[in-house]
Amino acid sequence: MKSSLFHQIIFFGSFLHLNFSVGCAEKEVQKLQEIEDLRPLIEPEFVMNEVVLLNSEEGFDLTGDGVPNNGLAHLFEDPMVGPALGGDPNEYIAKTVRRAEMLILLDFKNFQGYENDKSIDIDILLGHDFDGERSNNFEGSEMSVTCSSLTTEGFAESQFFDAEVKDGYLSGSDGSFRFLVSFSNTEVLLQNAKIVGTMNPQGTNIINGMIGGAVSFDDLEEVVENDPEIGPSFGVLMLTFLENQLDTDLDGDGELDALSASFAFEAVPVTIDRERACE
Repeated sequence: MKSSLFHQIIFFGSFLHLNFSVGCAEKEVQKLQEIEDLRPLIEPEFVMNEVVLLNSEEGFDLTGDGVPNNGLAHLFEDPMVGPALGGDPNEYIAKTVRRAEMLILLDFKNFQGYENDKSIDIDILLGHDFDGERSNNFEGSEMSVTCSSLTTEGFAESQFFDAEVKDGYLSGSDGSFRFLVSFSNTEVLLQNAKIVGTMNPQGTNIINGMIGGAVSFDDLEEVVENDPEIGPSFGVLMLTFLENQLDTDLDGDGELDALSASFAFEAVPVTIDRERACE
């Protein structure tokens, strides 16, 4: 009996020791995982040198139903509405990029690695080619930012927080970014935005990028009203059509109030002069 009791005490003590050891090991692993990343900050800056509206079957799933959302593409693919909007949007987008009318900048913060970094912030800005020399815009030139990109305190209005890079693949969500609709000279804000892309290990470019979100009906209204090609009577018809194409609920009230849009992009390094007065 004493022997049996003795063995039970030994077993219990071994069990406690084992659990203590495992607990300590888990704490050590957790401690190692929480060690501060001491790599130097790189904080690169990029400009999108190519932006393409994806077709209606491509894009981000913004509603969680497993189906890509790209309502804007549906508009341009519609045989009646597409021509009224000017036809192929990508030809127009390419021109606005080449002419420096739409320069989308990515300013990375808290960035320490092109292959792996678990907590990155990205400022999304509209750039201004202040030297007027378009030929060097995608060769590492310097750009300032538009005033519409900034808050009254001088911070970026559009941002992604806690994005990450894993094995060279960038991903971020719950962000926003401004997009200039040049034909109506109107900026729209894409909300509930997502961004992905493949980063070159040396930081020379971002390829296979995709960025998208949803534009509120209020912003769409402004685009239509400011488009010189759309008259008042057709504008009413267009807004009615747009209202029926809404596919995203931005404010969470159960009512569709926004139109989704997804774009492919590529980006190259640039120098962003945040000290220069905005334009």
